[in-house]
Amino acid sequence: ANDLQLQYAKVWQLLFPKVESITAATSSIPDIIMTKEHKDKLTRARADVVDHMVPTAVLNKLQAAGIVNSREVARIKKMGEDGSQNEAIGIYCRKKTDRAFNAFLKALKDSSQEHIVRLIQPWIL
Repeated sequence: ANDLQLQYAKVWQLLFPKVESITAATSSIPDIIMTKEHKDKLTRARADVVDHMVPTAVLNKLQAAGIVNSREVARIKKMGEDGSQNEAIGIYCRKKTDRAFNAFLKALKDSSQEHIVRLIQPWIL
């Protein structure tokens, strides 16, 4: 496994310690939570988000929008600065509704990270 895969597995284990695998965690979630199109966009841009996003402002904006709660924010903030926070934000957004997808893009844009928005959805800006 490459470093990004190991990092992804580490984040999942920290966020969901009782879940043995990502597949087990997501197999029972109906696709109505977030459209497949939006999930796919987040998945395709995952490496860029992990490598380049500045998480603090995005996380604060997602909390203000009600996308993540204070417990989730605390869990994310406990993670190191090695991209784990960015990975966790992406995981939480993919678990949520399309409103989370739109709030995530808005949080990126409002925190001057339009370059990441363009990677996720090029025609939005």
